[in-house]
Amino acid sequence: MLERITLEMLQELTEEQKEKLRELWEPNYGDMFIYEGSNKIDVMHIPDMINFNKKYCLPMLSIGQMISILGQEKASRVIMREWRNNELVECLWEAVKSIL
Repeated sequence: MLERITLEMLQELTEEQKEKLRELWEPNYGDMFIYEGSNKIDVMHIPDMINFNKKYCLPMLSIGQMISILGQEKASRVIMREWRNNELVECLWEAVKSIL
């Protein structure tokens, strides 16, 4: 079972969606994110970089972070309606993408 979105899922986003995701993301200690810089992509944790610019970072959202972004009520509806044979992360990610 996936616990967070993958790099491939983040790569589905348009530039506008990436910007909106950066705006919604409140970085916390231990968060995983990708750093897009110097023509390479690195997966990092918040402690790995003390002073980082969110402009080059995208969060690898966890299930809890996606529920927070969607709000408890909307997340519950998505889970009840969509979560059958798919990963929970995939269902929540599709809902998050729809609001970006």
